[in-house]
Amino acid sequence: MEGNIIYPRVVGSSVGLPGVWVFVSVILGAGLFGVPGVLFGVPLAATVYQLLKPSKQ
Repeated sequence: MEGNIIYPRVVGSSVGLPGVWVFVSVILGAGLFGVPGVLFGVPLAATVYQLLKPSKQ
């Protein structure tokens, strides 16, 4: 429960991502690149999210 629900919410709020993005980035990063994918998956997802997020005006 902690790894699937609590961790994505806590990390997501600290980096500005929705929890589902954190969960997906960790799963995809681990599946594709192993431990380095887990480490770099969330920052990469945060960068992509910020670039694609519509600006508030």
